[in-house]
Amino acid sequence: MGTTTDQLIQMAHQVSPIPNRRELDMLLTTGERISMSLMSMALFDLRVPAISFTGSQAGVMTDDSSRGETMAAASKLALDFLLRRATMTSRQLLVPNFT
Repeated sequence: MGTTTDQLIQMAHQVSPIPNRRELDMLLTTGERISMSLMSMALFDLRVPAISFTGSQAGVMTDDSSRGETMAAASKLALDFLLRRATMTSRQLLVPNFT
């Protein structure tokens, strides 16, 4: 573990010398999903119930600015729902943020 992002970037450059930024971001989110799933499992084994969500599942949207991905909006309704769900089920809420 710890080299997944580097491996994904290397794969992207194997298929394209200059990978499309949006598609590179889509590729890198797979690493986020792996990390969050493993973290949730590890917390469960420590008797800390947790549930993981992608940024979009949590209502967080980004835009492709000239400086890179930045948070454009967060759906208050989606975040409120997830917080209520986490509270009702006594789980820690995990939402990754790749920067």
